[in-house]
Amino acid sequence: MDHISFPIFQALFNTNNPKIIIRNNPDYTVVDYNAAFQHLLHTDTNYRGASFLELCNTAFRNFNADIMWNTLLQAGQGNQIVFLSELLSFATVDIAHIDQLQKWQFDLLPVPAADSGYLIINLSQVADSESAQQQVQKLGEELAASNEELLSSNEELNAT
Repeated sequence: MDHISFPIFQALFNTNNPKIIIRNNPDYTVVDYNAAFQHLLHTDTNYRGASFLELCNTAFRNFNADIMWNTLLQAGQGNQIVFLSELLSFATVDIAHIDQLQKWQFDLLPVPAADSGYLIINLSQVADSESAQQQVQKLGEELAASNEELLSSNEELNAT
């Protein structure tokens, strides 16, 4: 894929969103990925030339090979853009060094070529609204408990 070296391609590829290019062949070989994807993996391991399915099996916590395989086939053979609705999660480490599970949506874009062609995979982080709602509910409960304690303490002070 000699077009990878073109400046316009590099400008589109090297963004803050993790991106991977894989060859549309039986092994779905990893051709390249950007720095954002490398950062997401938290490793210096070079996966170029490896099977994309092996990479996924290593990098994702809840990886389902059947779902990914069917998605790759749909995008590659069907020559259509596919949005993977089954979200995959990376185990990442935040600033406090706490293991987090971040969910990412995969968008697969087929790129036909004279040879087997390629798939460009764009990852987008998805906010976990259920988790956020649970956190808000927990904070609300803690606030209500604090208010009750303050009211109780205030009543005791007024009684004395």
